[in-house]
Amino acid sequence: MRIHPAIAALRGAHSSQRPHPVEAAATSLRQAREDWLAQPNVSAIGADVQRYAAGADIENCIALASLLTNPAKASDFVEAITRSTLHAFGAFPLGETPYRYRVSRGFAMIQLIENGGATLSLAAYEPVPGGEAPTSALFSDCDVHELVLAGRVQGVKHRQISDGSLVSTRQSWREGDTLTLKPRSEAREVLNVEEAMLILRLTREPKRPAPTRLVDLTTGQTSRTASGDKSASQAVMALNVLGALRDDGALDVMEKTALNREEDADLRWEAARQALALGPVRGLSILAQLADRSGDALANPARALRATLLERQPELRALVE
Repeated sequence: MRIHPAIAALRGAHSSQRPHPVEAAATSLRQAREDWLAQPNVSAIGADVQRYAAGADIENCIALASLLTNPAKASDFVEAITRSTLHAFGAFPLGETPYRYRVSRGFAMIQLIENGGATLSLAAYEPVPGGEAPTSALFSDCDVHELVLAGRVQGVKHRQISDGSLVSTRQSWREGDTLTLKPRSEAREVLNVEEAMLILRLTREPKRPAPTRLVDLTTGQTSRTASGDKSASQAVMALNVLGALRDDGALDVMEKTALNREEDADLRWEAARQALALGPVRGLSILAQLADRSGDALANPARALRATLLERQPELRALVE
């Protein structure tokens, strides 16, 4: 078997005289990122990202606003980080990038600077053959500012107006174009990538974002909602694990979460649902408490679910009487 020298180095025994190759790679790549962030122009942008995360208007973040409206400045900004990162990878080609990123078919994004709920990212769209036209649009509680650095695409911008109807406008975006999306009421969709597109993207989410909505393009109706709060989503996963463990001791946590008005509504509903599955009597009691609360967003759903369960499953009625 032939093993590439770079892989062999990573598999090599740790030496007391020098850092392990994996540790050396991680250190070098982290240092490259820190050196880039410390550059005066990047540092100024980072400070503006912090101000923007704290609630400042983009117009009052001079360095950041200039970056997102000046294609030449933005290109230099991206080229500097590309050069710095590639130089570090030249020494450690199998190292892991210190930036958060995600990749899917025809799309990739890397987060350059993050602070609070604000994130400055670089996103790329590539042509994908055989794509299907979307039937829905995703509206999130997120401010978005974008600058196209390269490429050309066809897409559509959706806007939901005050009466709830949906207005969709076909658009094309190319190098130098900017796009702004308002939270909860505007969204955009890339339909056809004519030339691979690179975008510099600034987003800002509130500390407790409203639920993300999936809206049907034909009817304009919301077909699905999901929590926009990442911490709430993580807590939902934790509740699923507790439910799967079938530990009755978790019922106290589930009840406390379901009845806590300060928690995310989706998280509270999941807690009630898991309590029903784990302990029907306790779960029905939680639904009853929610149903009796005036002004609670879960009161009507809890009342309706409890009535449906007691009607369709008479054995449950016997448990609560």
